[in-house]
Amino acid sequence: MKIRCEDHKGNVYGSRREMLAAYGISESTFSRRKLAGMPLHDILEAPKRSGKRCSRSIPCQDHKGNGYESKKDMLKAYGISRQVFHNRIKNGYTLQQALELPTGSRSPVNPKTRAAHDDHEPKYRDHLGNGFPSINAMCSYWHISPATYRSRVKTGCGLEDALTKPIGAPAPPNNMACADHAGNKFKTVKEMCKRWHVSTGTYWARIRAGFGVEGALTGNGSPAKAGHGGPRVPTPCIDHEGRSFGSVTEMCRYWHVSQATYRARIRAGYSLEDALTAKPRTNPQAIMCMDHKGQVFRSIREMCESYGISRAAFRKGIAEKRPLSEILEKNVK
Repeated sequence: MKIRCEDHKGNVYGSRREMLAAYGISESTFSRRKLAGMPLHDILEAPKRSGKRCSRSIPCQDHKGNGYESKKDMLKAYGISRQVFHNRIKNGYTLQQALELPTGSRSPVNPKTRAAHDDHEPKYRDHLGNGFPSINAMCSYWHISPATYRSRVKTGCGLEDALTKPIGAPAPPNNMACADHAGNKFKTVKEMCKRWHVSTGTYWARIRAGFGVEGALTGNGSPAKAGHGGPRVPTPCIDHEGRSFGSVTEMCRYWHVSQATYRARIRAGYSLEDALTAKPRTNPQAIMCMDHKGQVFRSIREMCESYGISRAAFRKGIAEKRPLSEILEKNVK
């Protein structure tokens, strides 16, 4: 059934196909432009793109609501390259910032700019108080690689030194003279840490997290708000028998289980005791499982053999998100 339609000039046509033929555009072009939010006069009169069309062109809109046939057209309208646009989006810039900031400008997402576009607080701050959505964005602003920044923070550099110190400048050594919170003086940081039975790595990690010297040496007290993306401080924990440990690493070492195994068991629903004490399975495929009928098997291999399918076919079906009944009973007559 044909439906009469009218163009933006007021001309009436017996059908949409007839109107599109009058303007020389195809149904697919009309649908794509309409999906992009283009007004009717642009849909009908905008020039067609020359050359072979990319099959991955996707209609999109800018922050002002203007519609474009593809991202390439939008970037061309704002005079910005695809590489610069994607780098800005990756570093946490808003769509407006990614499109409108001049190429080469350094514009961190400070609190005022951030508040103008969304209601989220910046996740990281530099020593001047500028806010950034990520460590990469902060390092990009200060023209330093994230790897160099993390390496400096790890060796005990302050936030300002980690961001602004020239490349090649020496890091604070562990052999510098220092004093603990009790007033005892030491020739080196390593000697002080040895006196308090704490590793230099743990000491510097606590300092970077905002602990004072006493807290860094004893583990007591609360860290100050650190405002930057330094490494996490080990979190104290208690096992199922009530023993206290300075970190999950220490607890796992005490129970002779790897951290990877411990965390995998916790994610799988194991209790704390089972996650620490369960004996490792000799067969990685030996995981208790249940089919769609409620029947329990000792392993995935046993279930697959019961239904006459290979484990490769089973894994492929799971990856394709097919129902379990379909995967198992495909070859069952």
